[in-house]
Amino acid sequence: MKKSTLTRSPTTVSDELLSSSPTAPGRSALPSLRNFPLPPLHCTSSHRSSRSFCTTNVPVDSTLSASNDLCAKSSQRRDSYTARSLYCDHRHQGQHVSFSNNLGSDLDTQTTMVISLPWTDAQGINAKYTGAVNCLIQPHGFGFLQYNDGSVFSSVWCNGNPKILRLGDTGAAYDMVFEPDQSKALQRVANLRTHDFAFVYRSNHTWTYSIIADRPVEGDGPEASIRFVLDESGNTKTLKKKHWARYVRLVNTNPLRTLLSESSVVNEVDIK
Repeated sequence: MKKSTLTRSPTTVSDELLSSSPTAPGRSALPSLRNFPLPPLHCTSSHRSSRSFCTTNVPVDSTLSASNDLCAKSSQRRDSYTARSLYCDHRHQGQHVSFSNNLGSDLDTQTTMVISLPWTDAQGINAKYTGAVNCLIQPHGFGFLQYNDGSVFSSVWCNGNPKILRLGDTGAAYDMVFEPDQSKALQRVANLRTHDFAFVYRSNHTWTYSIIADRPVEGDGPEASIRFVLDESGNTKTLKKKHWARYVRLVNTNPLRTLLSESSVVNEVDIK
């Protein structure tokens, strides 16, 4: 059997390959690099700009570039909104009025004071607010509303709403009236009627917002007594007349009076 001999020169083989290629004459028979998928882009975001910086010089498809720009702008707006929300939330949390604490610097230094801020109360009546506000410009802390008819409503505010005491709440110094004169304090408590509210001092050294249930012993004698309901669970405490002046305080309807008069503030440690 005869072996075949190479009758074509390398130049002839090269010409045949070129002529059999589907590409245009004069172009390489190898597949074009453009037909291969582009390598992945490795992009890193910058805090200084909403654009992305790529680590490759390969041309990017225009539609992909537009999509990336749109996503970057959307992310920038979202990040900006989130930053504003977190900033406001952080400031607001720092200015939160804790109703369980006594007068403190938090109410005075961590809020902004305004004068004659237009405000509408819960009944829809327009008034001017003067006092502390939070980062949302809502009454937050000590302040008062002055109405067009000249009447004034003062309160301790939280997020735009005046403080509302509920049965069993622990009172702060500005929630109650401290009367240093024992005889006057006794007379004020004696004038209270059934279903009136007052603060009662308890064994856990707190003042509790309570309601008068009845008077087990009527009259003005030394055995006269008042029974208070302390909380929604129905716990009660009965105080005889000799304890009224020390362990019962009336509700303060003008908390700004407490703020402006240091003599009316007394700490629980003063109760013995």
